[in-house]
This record gives sequence, C-alpha cells and structure tokens, in this order.
Amino acid sequence: PPCIGIRRERTGKLYDGDLHATSHVDWKEGIRIKGEARTAGVEIAPIVKMMSQSASLSGKLNAKGNYALAAKNPSQLADSLRAGFKFEIKHGVLYNFDLANAVRSLATQGTRGGQTSFSELSGTVNLIGKNTQLRDLKVASGALQANGNVDIAANKKLGGKINVEMKGTASLIKVPLEVAGTLQDPI
Repeated sequence: PPCIGIRRERTGKLYDGDLHATSHVDWKEGIRIKGEARTAGVEIAPIVKMMSQSASLSGKLNAKGNYALAAKNPSQLADSLRAGFKFEIKHGVLYNFDLANAVRSLATQGTRGGQTSFSELSGTVNLIGKNTQLRDLKVASGALQANGNVDIAANKKLGGKINVEMKGTASLIKVPLEVAGTLQDPI
C-alpha cells in the first residue's frame, strides 16, 4: 500500500542565524511526526524568553539533533515529544545564576541572582514530554569552569548538580553546587 505522509525540508533565517529542518508527518496510525534540525548562530535569548517569560540566557546557539512525536490525536502530541540536541552557545550570559559568587560565598542557604558571562556553554538537551534534561553541561568563563546535569520539570522546578572549578591567585577551588528553585527564581 502507498505511504500516507508528507516529508518537508525547510531552510531559513531564525533570530539572526540559520535554521535547517526536515520533518516527516505520517497519519496512518494516529499522528507521527519525526525530523531533524540544526541551527547556526541563532540568538537564543528570544527563544528562551518564549519558554520562561524572562530571558535567562543569551548568546549564539549552534545545535543539531532530532525529534519525534506520536499520538492518537493532536491534543496529545506535546506530551509525546522526544527530542535530543547537542548544543553549543558562544559568548553569552547566564542570568539569575552567579556561579563565581556561589563558589565564593559557599552559602548554606543558597544564593540567588547575579549572572555568569561565558565564552562557551555546551551540552545535550533532552526533551521528554514537557520535561527538559540538560546533560553533560560545560561552562567556560575565564578562570571559571563548570560541568554537571540539570533537570527542568514541567512545572519549571529545577534540580541538579554543577561542579565548579575556579582558579584563584594561588590555588584552584573545586565546589559541588546543588541547583534548585525554579526557572524564574533559581537557587
């Protein structure tokens, strides 16, 4: 029997960068969508702002990965999302997180606010339904290096661990940090 579906390929501009995406939609047994996407030089702040109501990250995004959705009816598609993208963000700012201050203060109550400028932030983002997993995160910011994993739940709550190394004038400080709070108020 003939295949029931549509295959599309799109190339265009997105927030000062380039986007290339392919998708295949099939409705033989429910609705299935799968595809690949890659970006180069996309300004990430407007994209993050759409998801969190306040821009918490800026920089130029390069990413590559694939996605899939499958459901019996369209209203169930968002919950079925499965996607994985390797990403790299160059010359940006991570707002509401001051990693250097968190290392310096070693607060037992947690620190809030501030920002971390970075030359590179990279890792893998996995989208599972309405939940997000950030894996193998690496932040390079002058004398500060960090790596770890962070989860963002559907209700925007954060959880994870980041290991931060900061070079001082005479020594190297290594501190494990726990990430908590929400996207709007990270701790």
